[in-house]
Amino acid sequence: MRESSKDHEAIVELLAAFVRERSPQAEAGRGAPGAAVGKPESDVAAALAAIGRRPTRKEGVSINLAGICLRGASLSKARLARANLSGSDLRSANLAESDLSSADLRKTLLDEAELYQADLRFADLRMAELRRADLAWANLQQVDARQAQLQGARLVGARLRSAHLTAVDFEGASLVRADLRHARLWHANFTASNLASAELHRADLLGANLSEANVAGTAVLDEGALAIDNLTEEQIAHTRSDPRSIPGYPRPVDRSKVGRAGDEAAKAGFAFFRSE
Repeated sequence: MRESSKDHEAIVELLAAFVRERSPQAEAGRGAPGAAVGKPESDVAAALAAIGRRPTRKEGVSINLAGICLRGASLSKARLARANLSGSDLRSANLAESDLSSADLRKTLLDEAELYQADLRFADLRMAELRRADLAWANLQQVDARQAQLQGARLVGARLRSAHLTAVDFEGASLVRADLRHARLWHANFTASNLASAELHRADLLGANLSEANVAGTAVLDEGALAIDNLTEEQIAHTRSDPRSIPGYPRPVDRSKVGRAGDEAAKAGFAFFRSE
């Protein structure tokens, strides 16, 4: 595969077929709590390593790893952009710093998976199970995670800007300093979750449940974001409407990037908010 660009896609498809053949996903016991965590056989692990670290070339076909069991697999820094992993079992797998952008992860089991700093932009996580998964500092911008299960997940500093998070269960999750700007959070469950210093500018929280949630220092820059169910006056009092009051501000301005338009802000010593 490294030596022949002509054979690249054929070899990737062959390796993926081998993994599917050797590691089928059994539907029995799907999602069962306390299930024993194993690891892929050594030959399957070797095939996965070859797929994840393959040469960077233009590929016309996405990798098909749907409906397989890769529980406990080591896939850190793997290149799995646009891969089809729908319905697969990746519980307790190590996917830290992996590229899963635009991947199909519908109904995928990712409970207790390591996804620290993973790239999940535009991924499809509808009805995926990510209980107690570590998604700290992961990039989940514009992800579609409707009805996903994220109870107890670690989402510290996660980027969820413009994500579709309707009916997602965040109960007990840590979203400290998470970026939820412009996210659609209709009927999301934040019961007992930690949203301290999170950013909710222009987030759509219609019907969201924030019972017992910690919103201390949460940045709510528009009144519309406060029109949410089960948010007490005491909780609202702990939110912040000034971006400069968020921990980490003020920040020095990079004058080469700001230009003349930011001169006034630069003099004040604060960075101004810009759309990314």
